[in-house]
Formats: sequence, C-alpha cells, structure tokens
Amino acid sequence: MKKCAFFLAAALSAAAPLSGQTGQTMYVAVKSAPLKTSTWFFAGTAAELRLGDAVTIVQPKGAWYQVRTADKSAEGWVSQSSLTSKKILPSSGRTVDAAELALAGKGFSADVESTYKQASNVTFEAVDAIEKVEVPPEELLAFITQGGLAGGSPEGNAVPTAPPSYADKGTVPEDEYFLGRSVAARILQTYTPYTENAELLLYVNKICQSIVINSPVPSLFNGYHVYLLKSDQINAFATPGGHIFLTTALVRSAQSEDALAAVIAHEIAHIQMHHALSLLKDTETMRDLSKAATRASGYASKAAGLSDKNAVFRQTVNDMASALMVSGYAQPQEYEADAKAVTLLKAAGYDPAGIIDILNILVKTQANHPGGFNTTHPKPQQRLSRVQNSARNFRSGKDTRALREARYTEVFAKE
Repeated sequence: MKKCAFFLAAALSAAAPLSGQTGQTMYVAVKSAPLKTSTWFFAGTAAELRLGDAVTIVQPKGAWYQVRTADKSAEGWVSQSSLTSKKILPSSGRTVDAAELALAGKGFSADVESTYKQASNVTFEAVDAIEKVEVPPEELLAFITQGGLAGGSPEGNAVPTAPPSYADKGTVPEDEYFLGRSVAARILQTYTPYTENAELLLYVNKICQSIVINSPVPSLFNGYHVYLLKSDQINAFATPGGHIFLTTALVRSAQSEDALAAVIAHEIAHIQMHHALSLLKDTETMRDLSKAATRASGYASKAAGLSDKNAVFRQTVNDMASALMVSGYAQPQEYEADAKAVTLLKAAGYDPAGIIDILNILVKTQANHPGGFNTTHPKPQQRLSRVQNSARNFRSGKDTRALREARYTEVFAKE
C-alpha cells in the first residue's frame, strides 16, 4: 500500500507545472470567479470570470493574482486557487488522455455523474439542497464584524503557506467536485439530513465561510458547503468536492463557536490538502482504476470510453464513501489536519485553542457515543498531545471570544 501511495504522489509531482508567473496564461478552474478590484473578499467586482476563461498574470500577491482578461477588457484580482496552468475545456468538449486518467480520477464530469445516477439509483436531491445553502456577502461581513473575526484579505492576515495547488498536483477542481457530489449522495443514503433548524444550518455555513475566505484556498469548483446529519454518533467528514458533514451529536457537544469552528477548520484542512485521494491506497484498486482509465482513453467510441470511465468513477465513489464513513484517514493525515486547522483558525481570527476545547470535550463524551469518531479518527487524547502546544502558541494577544458567545448561545437556545 505504501508503495502504491508513493507511486501516486511521485506521478502527481512529476506532472507539476510551474506556479503562475508574470505574463503567464492561466485558466479559470472553477464554475465562476469574481474579478475583484482589490485583494479583499468583499471588494467590488470588476468582471465575472467563468470556467475555462483565459487570463494573463500581471503579478502575484499573497494568495491572490492580479490578472488581465484575454480580451484585455478587464483587470483585477482573483484568488490563486481559482486558476490553473492546465488548459480547461467545458465538459462537453473535454479531451482526456491515459496519463491524466491514471492519476486517480481524471475526466469526471457532469456526463459521468449523469450515467452514475442512472446506474446506481442514488438520489441527488439532498446534495443539491446542500449546494443551495448560500451566505450572502453582506450577511457574512456583518457576521465577521460582530464576531471580531478577520476580514477576508489573506495577504494581510498571515496566511499559512498554501498547500499544493491543483496545477501542482496535476488535477483540476472539476474532477474532485463531481467525485465529491456522488460521495456526498452515498453518505446521505446512510445518514438523514437535519433540516429542522435553518438558522443553525446558516450559522455553521457562516463559520465555514469566515474561515475559508481567510485561507490559501478560498475557491473550490462550486464552493464549500456545510450540512448537518441526524445522528447520535459524534462524527464529521468532508468530500473532496467541498461538502462538509457534521452530525448533530458533534455539533451539540461543542460548547462555543470557537470549538465548533475548530471542527469545521479540521474538515476544511482535509479538503485543501487533497487528503481524499490518499483513501484510494489499496494496490489492487489503484491498479484496476489505472487499467480502466487507460482503456477508456484509447477508445475511438465515445460511448465505450464513457462506459469505462464510469467504471472508474463508480469504484472510486464506493471506496471513498466507505473509507470516510467507516475507517477514516490515516493517523498522520488526521494530525496534519489538526495542525492545519490551528493555522486556519488563527488566520480567520478564531482562537486556535478552540481545537483544544473540542478535543477535551471529546475526551469526556466520545466513549458514550459508539462508532463515529471512535472508528474514523485517532483517540482525542492522542490528538491533544500533538496539537495543544502549537494551538496555545498561535493564540493572538487580543481575546475576542466574548464577542461570539451571545450569538452561539442564541442559536443553540433553539435546539
């Protein structure tokens, strides 16, 4: 298994082009990307960029690029995570070769998802509902201001070193998004969505957005979305497409907004560090996926190629959904996500010690909730021993937690 994982990492590394440089042409790799008038999330929008649009890099700045559109009609700032040096084509006209597909899931698109729906009888209504939950910018800014959080300008908020970009990993966000949607649909076959408290759902999404807009990866193909699951298990997981799931038992266990933010930051870390690909570590599975991908790329018949691509997709979805819900990530990746969560919390203006708070709570309560974190995460005592020093060291001089206490209490008073 280690050999296979090493081979995959080496292949991804070998495919890595250079990061964006002044004068380089790059392509929009997300559904849409607002071209901002400055490096501030809430700045005005000069233009709206769409998937596949070509832009020229004027200059990099923190987690942003200043870019010029191909027709030179607009210039502004866009997050680096929205762009890739790999040419992006619309799904209907996209061409994929064997080497790309062999790198763990290239070519996943709306066409592949449509066929998967028909063959598996998996419903996507709940997934669509997740993606419809949006936080209006004006509400997010008010939430940030009220809570004493950072304002969404990564260059000025000591953003931690960015994880490998999609360009560096040889992938594009579209692949992870469509894979993540189907994994989310599989998860929702096992768990029931919790929809009784719309205010709570909006609240956890505001926390998520407050974190990601101050992170090195504020943009995914279709954004980040948090959803709640009815369950007495204490658990949380995230798909590579940006769908973050929290069980009601876990949400109710948190005793402050900062502790809840720590849970969400941990899941954001898994997404931004592309940990989901590591779940496909079984040697035989990876070999089968690679063979099917190679065959798919060689077919002259589009229908035949799509059939093999669907086989790759179906196997990948099954393996990933099972791993997320049953076995979880390897311990080193869980520790890595904890460490990354500390830096994300700090950059967003949350108290990094929130992760200590939630882990201490789990030490006391997790044993009373069988399954869940007990099988998908290392013991909270082990996680505490590794993260508590760094979390304390990252605390800022000004304590703003009191600003967030009232709204936390108000939201949970209705539970």
